[in-house]
Amino acid sequence: MSIFGSPDVERLKVKKNIKGLKKALMYKKESNIRVEAAQALADFPSKDVVDVLITSYENDNKDVQGASEKSIKEIITKLKNMHEIDTLIDLLNYIEYDLICLEVAKALGNFNEEKTRWALVKLISAEDKYEIIKAALESLKKIGDETIIKELIHQLLIYISKEKKEKYEGLSALTMDIIEEHCNDSDIVYMSKAMLRRLIALYESETQERELLVTSLKRCLGKEVPVWLLEKFMTTFDSKVKERVGIAVAAFKEMAVEPLVEIMKKHPNPNICQNAAFALGETRVKRAVEPLMNALMNSKGRNRYVLAEALCKIGDKSAVQCVLDHIFGDPLKMGIYNIEERPRALEPLFGDYAELLDCIISDEPSGKMYMNANLNHLCMIKTQVSTNILHKICSVPNTSRLVSVGNYAGDMVEKQITYNSLRKIAKEELSKRGNPPYKPDAYIDKNEW
Repeated sequence: MSIFGSPDVERLKVKKNIKGLKKALMYKKESNIRVEAAQALADFPSKDVVDVLITSYENDNKDVQGASEKSIKEIITKLKNMHEIDTLIDLLNYIEYDLICLEVAKALGNFNEEKTRWALVKLISAEDKYEIIKAALESLKKIGDETIIKELIHQLLIYISKEKKEKYEGLSALTMDIIEEHCNDSDIVYMSKAMLRRLIALYESETQERELLVTSLKRCLGKEVPVWLLEKFMTTFDSKVKERVGIAVAAFKEMAVEPLVEIMKKHPNPNICQNAAFALGETRVKRAVEPLMNALMNSKGRNRYVLAEALCKIGDKSAVQCVLDHIFGDPLKMGIYNIEERPRALEPLFGDYAELLDCIISDEPSGKMYMNANLNHLCMIKTQVSTNILHKICSVPNTSRLVSVGNYAGDMVEKQITYNSLRKIAKEELSKRGNPPYKPDAYIDKNEW
C-alpha cells in the first residue's frame, strides 16, 4: 500500500496481504477501491474474511454490496470444495443474514456427516426463513439419512400448522418426500401417532390444517392403514377420549374400514372393540354397514348402543332398518346398566325424539302411566319421523324378563311386560292422521324432521 496514494489492491492480493485488503475495503475516498478489495478477498476463504465482507455488505453502496455478496458466495463454495465443514457450520451463526445461511445450507448437502445433518435440522426450524428452510430440506434429501426422520416429522407438524398455508405447503410436501423415502415402521408409528394426536386436537375443525395432516398421513401409509397401527393407537387412550380418537382415525375414511372391522371382531379388550365400532361410524362409509349390523345382531349389553350409534351415523337405509328392528323388536335388548346413556345411541337417528323414544320403549319403575304420557306427547309432533315411530310402536311385541322378588335368597321370578296400551295409543293416532305409510327414508332425509 502506498504511503501517500490509494491502496494497490492487486499488489496486496499477490502478496496475500489479507490485513491490507481488509483495510482497503474500508478506504473511504474511492468506492472502486473498496469494490476491488471485496473481489480480491474472495481468494482467501475464512470466517474472518466473511466477517469483514458482511460489514461492507451492510454499510456500503450498492456496488460494494454487490461485490461483497459475490465474494461471500465464492468463499462458501471454496470452503465446500476444501471440505471445511466446521467453518461452514460456524457461518450459520449469522442466522440473521439470509445470504450466508442460504449458501451454507446448499453447501452442507455435499457432506453426509452427523454434524452436517444436525446443522441442517437446526436450519429447518428457522422462523419465517422460507428459502433457507427449503435449501436445508433439499440438502437433507440429497444426503438421505434415517436418523433425523423423527425431527423431520416434528417439523412437518409445525409447517402444516402455519397460517401461511400456500407458502408452507411446499415445505410440507418436500419434508414428506424425505420422510417417505427413508422412514421405517417405527417412524410410521411415531408419525401417525403425532399426527393423529394433532387431528384429535382439531377434531371439531374443518380446517386446511386438518386436510394437510390427513394427506400427509395417507402418503406415509400408502394404500392401506395397518391393523397394528390403529390397534396400537387406540390402546393408547382411555374411553374418555373415544370420540376424538374415533374421529381422528376416521380421517382415513375408506382406508380404515377393513382394519377397524378386524379390530372390532377380534380384539380381546371390549373397550378397544367399542372404540373401533365408534370409529367405523365416524367414517360414514357404507362398506362398514354389514359388519356393524352383524355385530349388533350378535352382541350383548353396552356394545349394542355403540353399534347402534355407529349405524345411525352412517345413515344407510339398511342400517336404519336394522337399528329400528333391533330396538322395537325387543325393547329389552337395548338395556344397559347406565340408563342415562341410552338416548345417546338413538340421537343420530331420532334427533330430538331420542330421549322421548327411550322413555316410551323402556320398562322402568316409573310405570306404564309415564310411558303413556310420553307417547301422548309424541302424538302431538306431526312429522314423518313421529309417524314412523308410531308404526314401530304398533309392532312392539309383549315380552318377559326375570326380576328379583327382594328376599334374602335372591330369588328371581319371570315378569310379563305388555305394551297393549302403547300399541292402542299409537294405532289411534295413526288413524287420526289418515294411516300414513311408514317411510324409512325419513331418517336419512333431515328435511322430513
